[in-house]
Amino acid sequence: MATKKNQLLSKKVFALHTDDQLEASEHVLSKIKTKDKLSAKTIFKRKDGSVFTAKVTPCKYMIGGKPIVHVYIEDLTEGLNILQELEKRSQAISSSMDGISMLNSDGEFEYMNDAFANIYDYNSPDELLNKTWKLLYRDSDTRFFESNVLPEIVKEGRWRGETVGKRKNGSIFPQEVSLSRTADGRMICVVRDIIERKEYQQKIEQALQEKKTLLKEVHHRVKNNLSIVSSLLELKKHEPVDSVEELIEETQSRINSISLIHEKLYQSETLSEVNVRDYIEEFSSIVLTSFNSDQKNITVEKDLQPFNLKTRRAVPLGLIINELLSNAFKHGFDGSNDGHIQITLAVNENEVVLKVSNNGNSLPEDFSIEDRQSMGMTLIKTLTRQLQGTCKVTQNGSTIFEIRFPAVI
Repeated sequence: MATKKNQLLSKKVFALHTDDQLEASEHVLSKIKTKDKLSAKTIFKRKDGSVFTAKVTPCKYMIGGKPIVHVYIEDLTEGLNILQELEKRSQAISSSMDGISMLNSDGEFEYMNDAFANIYDYNSPDELLNKTWKLLYRDSDTRFFESNVLPEIVKEGRWRGETVGKRKNGSIFPQEVSLSRTADGRMICVVRDIIERKEYQQKIEQALQEKKTLLKEVHHRVKNNLSIVSSLLELKKHEPVDSVEELIEETQSRINSISLIHEKLYQSETLSEVNVRDYIEEFSSIVLTSFNSDQKNITVEKDLQPFNLKTRRAVPLGLIINELLSNAFKHGFDGSNDGHIQITLAVNENEVVLKVSNNGNSLPEDFSIEDRQSMGMTLIKTLTRQLQGTCKVTQNGSTIFEIRFPAVI
C-alpha cells in the first residue's frame, strides 16, 4: 500500500474500510475474540480514495498476557480481474458445454461456471467451491496428475490431454482437460465431456474391423466359388453332351447363379448375408427370360418368405435353384410350349423349406434321385448335403422337388 507506516499507526482499522464494509469489519473483529484464526473477503480503501478487494486472515496471539491480532492482507484485484474475464469468456462458450474453473495455489476451486459443475453432475458451483480438485478424480487419477501433470505445468505453464473424471455419484467418464497457470500461481481449468466422441470412435473402429473381417471373408468366398466353377467343369468333362454350345450354356447358367449371389451380397448392409427371397425373384426371372421364346410360354409363380442366409450357404442354395429351374424348363417342358412352374420358400425358427414344382412331363415311375447319375441330380444331392438338408421328389399331377435344411447352423 502507498500509505507510510507512521501514517497508519495512528489510525483505527475501520478507517481503511469503505462505509458499506464497516459492519462486516466489526463482525470479523467480534469473531476473532472467540477464534484464533479465520478468513474473510472485504473491500479496503486506499489513501487516494480508490478501493480494492482483499482476502483478510486475522490471527490472534497472546504476548505478555495481552491479546495481539496479526492480520495478513492479500490483494485479490488481479485474481478478480481474471475471474471477470473468465466469466465473460464462459458466457461466450456456454453453448458448447465446456466447463471452466479457477483454482487457487492450494488446488481449491475459487470459481467455476455452471457447465463445469454440470459435467460432474453437481447441481451448482456452490457444491464445489472451496473444495479441492481431488474430489473429482479417483485416487489412481490423482496420483497421475501429481506425478506427471503438475510437474509439467510447473515447467511449461500448461498441459492438455485426455483423462478420466469422476461424477458426483462415483461413475467415471472420459474427458479432455486443458490446464494453464497464471502469474500469481492460480490454475485455469477447461474441461470437456468426450464420452459421445469416444463412443463414436469405438463404433467407427468396430465397423472398420468388421469391414476388414468381411473383406477377408469375401476374398475367401470368391476363392471357394472359383474352385466350385472348376469342379463343375471337371464334372461336366466326363458327361457326354449333345453340343459344345449346350455345355457352355449350362456352365454359364451355373456361374450366373453364383455371380448373382455376390451381386446381392454387395447390395446388403452387412456384406455377409443375402436376402434369399430377393435372390430367387431376380434369378428366376433371368432363367425364365433365357428359356422362354416366341414359341414357349412358361409362367413362374412365386410364394417367397423373406429370409437372410449367410453367403457360404447361399451359394449352394443358389446352385440348387439353378438346377431345379433348368431341369424344369429343359426336361419338364420338352416338347411342350405352355406350362407352369411354382416356387415356394417357407421359413420357421428351425427349418427352411424350398419347393420347386412344374406341371410338365412326369418323371419315370422308377425315378429315384439317389440312383440318378446325371450331373444335375448329382449337384442337387451334393449341395443339399452341404446344407445338411434332405431332398425329396413327389409326383401328384405335378413334379415337386422339396429341399429342407436347417435355418441356422
